[in-house]
Amino acid sequence: MNLPPECMVFPAHGAGGSLCGKAMDAMRFSTIGYEISYNPALLITDREEFIRSLTVDMPPAPDHFSRCSDINRRGGPALVRSLAPPCGR
Repeated sequence: MNLPPECMVFPAHGAGGSLCGKAMDAMRFSTIGYEISYNPALLITDREEFIRSLTVDMPPAPDHFSRCSDINRRGGPALVRSLAPPCGR
């Protein structure tokens, strides 16, 4: 919460009820300032209660999560070219 309020926040896999943004509104992105003002999870000051609020009653993980976890542990293949457009375009 030490980041500037205009700092943008992007859920990792999806917004709202997804497994990575449980307490975020159903938006494609947000800002630290918006989340501090409107995200009820950020009003929780006790660390254990905060963790519990975000991990209890989670839906089952989709099948592809274990595959993605394995790739994340090993590291994905190196990119052979940049995904960004060349400068000046």
